[in-house]
Amino acid sequence: MTGQPAPSDHPVFLLAEHLDMTLAAIEDLQACQPEIASVNAQSASARPQLALIEFVNELKRHEMSAIVRVARARELTRTLVRRDKRFAMLGGLFVGGTAALDEAVRGMLDKTANDFTTGADPVGYLRSRGLIDEEAGNLPAEATMSASDDFRIAGSIEIGPLVDLVVTFLNTIELHFDLFPELSEANDVTRHESELVN
Repeated sequence: MTGQPAPSDHPVFLLAEHLDMTLAAIEDLQACQPEIASVNAQSASARPQLALIEFVNELKRHEMSAIVRVARARELTRTLVRRDKRFAMLGGLFVGGTAALDEAVRGMLDKTANDFTTGADPVGYLRSRGLIDEEAGNLPAEATMSASDDFRIAGSIEIGPLVDLVVTFLNTIELHFDLFPELSEANDVTRHESELVN
């Protein structure tokens, strides 16, 4: 089923882009891997701590990218719902399901409060995101530390449910609108040429 074309100024295009980029940022976040040998090394050198800080900074960069994309998608979703009531229910679910990020983002942008909460401590960050046990005072000896589906974006929303919500919303948009008309035209030409050959 091919969706209908949308006017070029329709908010659905930007919304779909931000939803897609949210998924890309989460994929990058989940691909992050620390230098385990360095992080877990029992050494007096600064290398283990440096490797941990680099890993956490990389996680934070992709996490912030996802947060910014979701925040913009929330704004565009409200605009889309006002313009097209067919998206009222799913749009409301997306906005409601990501509402926890609002307060979390304000806290993250308040550097003073953020540093006070975790002491700018990378272990505190990992603990707040669910990568290590909340009671852990330091890294477990066999820490693997990869951002799985239960990684908490901004310490609030797990990746798994967020990805499900974004994918569902994006798929629904694509059912109603032809987001890539040029691609559809190219596919039609290819299909027509194939029919002529056969």
